[in-house]
Amino acid sequence: MPRTPTPTDGMLIALVLILVVVASVLLLVPQAHANGAHVGSLKVFSGPVGPYEATVQTVPVVGDMHLSIYLVQASSGSLAVDATVQVSGRGPRGESGLVSQTSAAATVVQPNLYGVVLAIEDAGEWVFTLEVDGLLGKATVDFPVDVQPPAGINGAVIGALVVLAGLVAWLAFSRGRGRRRRAKSRAAR
Repeated sequence: MPRTPTPTDGMLIALVLILVVVASVLLLVPQAHANGAHVGSLKVFSGPVGPYEATVQTVPVVGDMHLSIYLVQASSGSLAVDATVQVSGRGPRGESGLVSQTSAAATVVQPNLYGVVLAIEDAGEWVFTLEVDGLLGKATVDFPVDVQPPAGINGAVIGALVVLAGLVAWLAFSRGRGRRRRAKSRAAR
C-alpha cells in the first residue's frame, strides 16, 4: 500500500530546494570587487612617491588582485585629488609575467582613494610600479609584493556543503523513524 504524502513531506522538499538554490548561488558567484581595504588585506607599501605620500593595500593572492591606493600630499597631508595613478607589475617570470600599465580609478566617496584590479597569474615575488601624475608633478616608485597561491576552497562553499550534508542526514533519519513508527502501528492493529 503506497504511503500518502503528509504536509511535513512538502515542507522538507521545499527546504531542500531552497538550500540547493542558496548553495548553487554561493558556488556560482565568482568574486566581487569593491574599493577600499578587504578582509585579509595587507599594507604592501607606505611611503613617498615624489611629492606625494602613498599607502597601498591588497590581498596578495593569485587571481584578480585589487589594489587600494590612498594618496595625500607629502608636505601637508592634504588630499591629493585629480591625480592620475597607474600601476604595472613584473612577476617572478620576468618579461613573460608582465602586467601592463593600468589606470587606477578614484572613488566617488574618497577622491584620494584609487582602486585597480590586476590579473595576476603567478605566485612569487612581484615588483609593482606605482606612477602618480598630478598638480605637484610626476613620480614613480617600485615596491615588492609576495603574491601567494590561491587558498583553495572558499569557507562559504564548505559551510554550504556542511549544511547540505546535515540536511540530508536529518531527512534520512526522520524518514527512517517515520517508517518504523508506521510499521509498529500496523503491527499493533
